[in-house]
Amino acid sequence: MSDHEFGPLLLAGHWREGSESATTAVENPADESVIARVSVASVTDVETAVVEAHRAQSAWASTPTVERAAVLYRLAELIERDRER
Repeated sequence: MSDHEFGPLLLAGHWREGSESATTAVENPADESVIARVSVASVTDVETAVVEAHRAQSAWASTPTVERAAVLYRLAELIERDRER
């Protein structure tokens, strides 16, 4: 197994433990080896994430298009940089 272990969940912009403290294995579909373990979100965790996403959406929608594009281009750069990680 890989040494990738991810404990907390990112909820409402903050890293915190899931309300159930459970984890699950992430498998490589090519060989079914476990490549990481990640936190499992409960129904409450998901509901919190959805409520906070709705709140954040209005701020994002009011951000000028040029600024939103810059954020998305930066995200693409980071994904590209870390894709083999």
